[in-house]
Amino acid sequence: MFSSILQVETGKSEAEIPAMDSASIVICIQGSASVSNQSLTQDVQMHRGTILFIAANENVSLKIEPANGLLVYRSHAGC
Repeated sequence: MFSSILQVETGKSEAEIPAMDSASIVICIQGSASVSNQSLTQDVQMHRGTILFIAANENVSLKIEPANGLLVYRSHAGC
């Protein structure tokens, strides 16, 4: 297992979780955001404690609540 951390500073309103060759899970540690990608029919709300599954080769766009910033942990099987 490999992992990475995505931290978006307070004041920024958008970010992207890039596609990978393997599926992954994302756990929101701090902040909140609206999550969207080509597979979703509507945005999903993410906040502290939310766990998301991201399929292989899928980008995820985040619209972040700028006042809170965002901290997420991503775990995946490949590099």
